[in-house]
Formats: sequence, structure tokens, C-alpha cells
Amino acid sequence: MHIDIATFRSTGRGSPVGLAAALLACVLPMATPVAAQDEVPTMSLDVMVETDLRAAATGVVAGVVVNGELDFLDAWGTPSSESTDSLEATAMLAFPGLTEVLVAVTVRALAAGDLIDPTAPLASYLADATDRLGRVTLDQLLAHTSGLDNAPLQPGADWAAALAELDDRAFVAEPGTVYSASRYSYPLAAQILERMLGMPFADIATQAVLTPLGMGRSTFDPDTARARGLVTGYVTTQTGPEAVEPVATWEGLPVLYTAAPDVLQLLSAWMAGGIRGSSPIGTAPPAVPRLDPSRHFGDGVVQDVAALVSQAWVNSQGAGFGTAIHMYPEAEAALFIWSNGETPRNTLFWIRRLLAEAVGDVETSMASQGVRVTRSTDPELRPDGLDDLGEWQGLYRNGAAQLGLRFADDQLWYYDGVRDLPLQGIGPATFAYRGEGGGPPLQLVRVGDQRMVLYGAQAYAWETAEVPRPGG
Repeated sequence: MHIDIATFRSTGRGSPVGLAAALLACVLPMATPVAAQDEVPTMSLDVMVETDLRAAATGVVAGVVVNGELDFLDAWGTPSSESTDSLEATAMLAFPGLTEVLVAVTVRALAAGDLIDPTAPLASYLADATDRLGRVTLDQLLAHTSGLDNAPLQPGADWAAALAELDDRAFVAEPGTVYSASRYSYPLAAQILERMLGMPFADIATQAVLTPLGMGRSTFDPDTARARGLVTGYVTTQTGPEAVEPVATWEGLPVLYTAAPDVLQLLSAWMAGGIRGSSPIGTAPPAVPRLDPSRHFGDGVVQDVAALVSQAWVNSQGAGFGTAIHMYPEAEAALFIWSNGETPRNTLFWIRRLLAEAVGDVETSMASQGVRVTRSTDPELRPDGLDDLGEWQGLYRNGAAQLGLRFADDQLWYYDGVRDLPLQGIGPATFAYRGEGGGPPLQLVRVGDQRMVLYGAQAYAWETAEVPRPGG
């Protein structure tokens, strides 16, 4: 299979144009308005890239790999706002978001060599682990089902200290019982590998993954990356784009400095199946309550369970860079898009649409397009005694974050710390505020004898506390 992107670069889309143009009209606000189907104007890839470059970046790199072979690789713009040189497709790029995927890949590579068991409780490796922490597994950390909360770091604390202080008080749920994203999951997994193997994670990943895969351009050293011509990153401020200095770590993990060919090499190996978890993409892992049953998280990527064609993706933003990876493992096809600024969404949707059509996923699911799912229809998540909504009133906490529920006037109310919002049922055990501005979907579930609220990507555990009455 060949994805002929070059044909579309300056000539616009070919036939059929109806569905593709309709999608572009929905997600690309600068596209020409849609006319009659037989005369729908089309947009070229170059136009999409120029839109992204005008928005918040000086350079964009995009690549597609199919069946382990490079199918498309190109770059646009310049390495920085001060440079007039053309950005090369092989330039050194900072990719903070890829380190999470690399943590998971490293765990799988070590497990394949029988060096670790990702299903074993951490107490098997860490003699000083507390009770709950000792029952967590690496697999649970990689799937955000460890039960760890998402509390922010204390002022002045660094990541090493924060991870060292994790104990049973840092849990919102028992290990393995509920999906709840935690900022500590992947940094803790990397630290555990360091303690098990006695070397920095960067060295572990280099020996276990980067070197075997021939990713010779990749490094964790920002000085080395700068010497190799690192592209400048930017963040948008009130006064305009501001350059970001290269950093060694981001959100508790070392930053990977790499190049597009190395990223595509990693994606090819991931799709081949040897360095990812055993659960096939498109099938749900062991059931744990989660707000959106159409997709789950594992091995550093979101995996779509409901899509017509199995797919996985990760979109990330950080340290002055925006990146996106979308993969179709059954077709062994993937795209990679990077920019030194905001995520280049116009370019992403354009190339992703073309790739989706090529692999047969013409009617891509809402989840795969990044549209937030606001309801659940999974009857197994209905709590016992849900008709007695009064028993759900109280304070729910996840680390330092909290939300409150109050039942009054035959109405369930949500309290966000400032406002009381009336909730309306939109599915089994699922509620949302339907007023102006939409609402926060949330779901009430029982996990053992614990009452919990699923809200976004996090779970909140019930605590005995008073919640302000609606309007009071």
C-alpha cells in the first residue's frame, strides 16, 4: 500500500471529494466554504501547512510509514524565526511527549528479554514499597489503572522528591480497579526501571530500544542535540512567540531529542507488535470503569476500541513543541507530525484523512478525531441503587482537586468550588450540565464498597463532607 501524498501537495484533493471536503469544512476554519458537491473547492497540503505556520510555528515536519517502509517525509518553514534556511526533514527535533511511549516500549523490550515481569507487583522489586504501592504493577502504571491520584507537586518540590514521597495516601482507588490518569504513572515506571537495573532511564532506553532499532540520531542530551542543529521551540505569549531553551526533563521524564526518520522507525517497530503490550489494538483490556468505553489508554497512546479500523494515537504539547502520532497497526501504517509551536492541526487532519481513507477507515469514529465523548451506554457501569441519588451527595476528591454533589429539589447538582450546576442524565449513571457552555460529563460508579465519580480522565473518591446547597 502506498499513500500518494505528493500527488495532493499542490493540486488539491481528487475524487471522491464529498466526504473529505465535508470533513475539511468542519475542522479547518480557514478552508473555502463548501458549495455543491460536484464543485466543492479543495485545499492542498501546502495550503494547510501555511495555515499552521502563520498560526504559531516557524517549522513543520510530517512523515508517513507503511509496512516498515518510508512512504512520505517532508518539512516546511524554517528552524527558527531568526533563520532564513529551509527546515530539513532530518533536523533534530525535541519530542517531550514521545518519552511516555518510550517508557512503555522499554518495559516491553525488557519483558521480552525476561529481564522484568510487568505483571508482577512492585513489592517484588521494591522492598520498601508501602502496601498499596507494593500491589501496583508496571502494566497498571502504563494503563493509568494504578489508582494513584493526580495531585500537583508541592511548591518547590522536584520530581525525584515527589516520587520518593509516594505512599498509600497518594491513591484515589485500589490498584487495578478504575481508570484514572495520574501525572506520576510514567515517571514512577521510569524510576522503577532505574532502581531495578541500577542506571539512569536514558541509558536503559538507549540500550534496550534506541540502539537495537538503529535510532542513531536520537539522544537525551540537550547539548548534543543543540550541537546537531536542534530546531528552536516556541510558546505563545501575550507579546507573541517566545523561544524556549532546550530542557533535559519535562513532567518528570527525560526529553527525547530525535529526528523524524528515527520516530518513524520506532513507530514501525511498535506496529509490528514486538515492543508493545499483548492486548490487540481495538479490543478493550480487562474491564475497569472509565467514562469513555469507546477508547482506552495503554503503552503511552490512546487506543480506539470502537473505530472501524483499529487505531492508536497520541497528541502532545510541551517545552515549545506540538506533536501528533496516529497509527493503524493492522495496516502497519502511521503518520507523524511535529511543529516548533502549537500542534499543526490543519496539517494533521489533512494527512490523517488521506491515510484513513487509504487503510479503509473512511468513516472515522468521533473518538479517533479527538472529539470528546460525553455519554456512556455501558450498562455494566450502572451503580447499584442509582435511583437513590441522595446517597451520592458529598465531596469527591482526587489529590488536591475536588468536586461536590448535592441532591436537592429532586435534582442532582454539581459543585465545582464556585458554582452549583444542575445535572441531567444522558446515559446509564452518566450526567452532564446542559446549560450555556455545555457541561462536564460525569459518571457515578461503585468500585467495591467505594463511591466514585468519573470525570474526564480522572476518578474522584467520595469523602464525608458538606457540599454547599444549590444557590446557597
